Amino acid sequence: MITEEDEYFLRASILLLKGGRLMSKETLYKELQKTGGNLDVLLKQHERKFKHRFVKKEREKLFPTAGVTDVETWDLAMLTTVSLTVFKQSLNDDEKNDLKSIKYMRDEIYAHTHSSSLSADQYEEIRKKLQNALTSLSNGLSEKLKDECSKIIQECTTGPISPSLEAELTTLIEDTEHSFQAVMNKLRQNNDLLHEILRIMRRQSPEDQSKRKIKAIDSELTLSGAANKKEDLDCVENIITTVINKAIKKVKEKDYPKIRSAVDKILRDIESMPDVDLLHAEHKCIILKFKCTTYAGVLNILMYLESESFLDSLNDLAQTLNTIPCRAIGPFKLEARVTTKCMKDLLDELRAEIVETTIYKRTIRMPIEVKSVQGIKHIWKLFESGGATNGLNELSEAVSEELHTRITITPSLNLEQVHAAIKGGKCNKILAI
Repeated sequence: MITEEDEYFLRASILLLKGGRLMSKETLYKELQKTGGNLDVLLKQHERKFKHRFVKKEREKLFPTAGVTDVETWDLAMLTTVSLTVFKQSLNDDEKNDLKSIKYMRDEIYAHTHSSSLSADQYEEIRKKLQNALTSLSNGLSEKLKDECSKIIQECTTGPISPSLEAELTTLIEDTEHSFQAVMNKLRQNNDLLHEILRIMRRQSPEDQSKRKIKAIDSELTLSGAANKKEDLDCVENIITTVINKAIKKVKEKDYPKIRSAVDKILRDIESMPDVDLLHAEHKCIILKFKCTTYAGVLNILMYLESESFLDSLNDLAQTLNTIPCRAIGPFKLEARVTTKCMKDLLDELRAEIVETTIYKRTIRMPIEVKSVQGIKHIWKLFESGGATNGLNELSEAVSEELHTRITITPSLNLEQVHAAIKGGKCNKILAI
């Protein structure tokens, strides 16, 4: 399950791998262009140093037996180390410090891959240092790259961890950053959370699914476009949120009819689901809030949000955004994801209900030997007066306390054996259950 500490680790890793790689790579290209030299020739001049700094697999990327080196296949450690070595004379002090900071942050985050988590203080320290280094390096690059760097910082530190961002990071790790496999494991856990919820709910009985339950399901809509400033995307998000809320209230839309038409299609799909209502949308990466009155409604909306039909509707809505007269630049993309907190709360509740409704029964037989009819009567009186129950209640409490599991022990006698013992008037064994 994704915790807050897990999310801090993911955000720091994404910012490092996506932002750090881009700025380190573009700084290397900038320095290479300044020297006007050939990268393979420059690398050969430092081959002896690199022999002691890189493992065999990395050296094979730097000095391939056939062809030329491909910078796109280098990992972050290679990008920073090569730049600091090959372009030591041409880089200014700020650039050197920024690259060293990124390299150090890589080692710092990698040191936490065993736990795959960061505390709030650890994350904040890493975020500030990374953000400062990335911003500083971007100042020496083109305006387009500066805007792209700002967008990456915003996306990785404040935006939701969207499916497309996950896919991009997964590809990056598989292609170049194999040492960050723990990040991929964390991303899989995030997807597994939803899959486990759906698995549990599909196994519920019709009676359980139809029980009255008021559940709120929050889904984040993430808007992305070209290299836009935050305030420009905020403007588009505001328009979408306003149109959605007007559509919910059935208020006519005069300003953005195409957007309204795309929104109405989504609303019609939701309105066709029993036990599901769409509530007032919030402007925070656009939060769609659903009220479900049964678990069947929860299951329906979760499956709808994962469906091809909903994805197509989001694509249609994104296309209509290109008609908005504002400074934001398209083409735009919309993605949806149920919030991690919402999924965690729902899964905790489902697990608790499984524990409450699943009762496992076992039988323990205790043979009691009696030597007379009086002994039989004594045993009967013990069970009839509740003496046996009181003793077993104490046993139940002791087991619950020491084994951390709740049990109930109910005593009973084998009446057939009691009857046989009384009738025979002989010593006999009676089974207590």
